[in-house]
Amino acid sequence: MAEKVKIQPLITSLSEEYTLGAIESVKRNSHMNNLQGDEVITTDDVKKVISGIIEQVNSSDCSKIVSRIDLLEHLRTIITSIRKSFGDMDQKIADAILVDFTNFVGVSQGGNYGLRTKDIIKKKPIKKQKNKKK
Repeated sequence: MAEKVKIQPLITSLSEEYTLGAIESVKRNSHMNNLQGDEVITTDDVKKVISGIIEQVNSSDCSKIVSRIDLLEHLRTIITSIRKSFGDMDQKIADAILVDFTNFVGVSQGGNYGLRTKDIIKKKPIKKQKNKKK
């Protein structure tokens, strides 16, 4: 039986690391979002979005998360549900931070999630990887 991922402390720890380089990361990963490159992303924007993610993670049921894929699917469900809850923030910036952080979590767990902003805007279904037969 796989050991359950302790998602709340993991996301909190990763968010602290992510926040340090978030603005540069979002800009560097512009191919994953709808930003044009001239947007102004502030540290307050990053903190607001990350705080929203952490709040939802801490109040969500994480009992069935036992794998990296479960973790990323759970996180994607959260970011899709909260993406319009940042009030006066530019929606493209909020979406870019949400997606960039989710991909950051994926990389930290040894994967390349490859989530794009269009995936959370259109609620595109997650493609499951098929096992290749040898």
